Amino acid sequence: MGRGRHWPRSAATVAAALAIALALVAAGRGPGPARGQEGTPRAAATPAVVAAPAGPRAAAIVAGSCGGTARGEVVAALSDLTLPTGEQVGPADGVTAETSFTSAPLTLDAILVDEHALRVLGSDDQGAEAVACGDIGGVLDETGSLQFGLEAVAGSGLVGIAYLSPGDDGLSTNVSVFLADRLVAVAPEAAAGAGG
Repeated sequence: MGRGRHWPRSAATVAAALAIALALVAAGRGPGPARGQEGTPRAAATPAVVAAPAGPRAAAIVAGSCGGTARGEVVAALSDLTLPTGEQVGPADGVTAETSFTSAPLTLDAILVDEHALRVLGSDDQGAEAVACGDIGGVLDETGSLQFGLEAVAGSGLVGIAYLSPGDDGLSTNVSVFLADRLVAVAPEAAAGAGG
């Protein structure tokens, strides 16, 4: 593989890292104090700890939208999402993301011409329930690539980002998926209001 084939994945990593950093700042976990509505510092919520997956998670581009629990026909199976292995670096409470990269055998134009969604399952079993889903749509950037969010399904707490870019061969689409838990903290006062 030439160096050009690796560029879209690097861009996806940068885009995902920026989006995750923004989500952490918005949730009060990033640099600087978390702010309440009046601009005064507030205590950050303690995120729930979700156990790491027992194994890889299956992902696919499916026909239809996330509204129908994304049970449409699989248009392109994607590489399973996995956690990296190795020693923890940086702060102990750093949130490690599950990742996947696939060169899908259809063009981005073909994906966008009809309604499609990107679905992530709870395991690598194709019969497993969806844990995250994102309708494939948004605004193409200057390179013709598309970034969109993946929302938690059925209270999984897993959210993420997908980055789709045209393949170098003009016939495929590079699909990078990033998924993690504990990215959106709920302010204590909001949690208290929801319970009452």
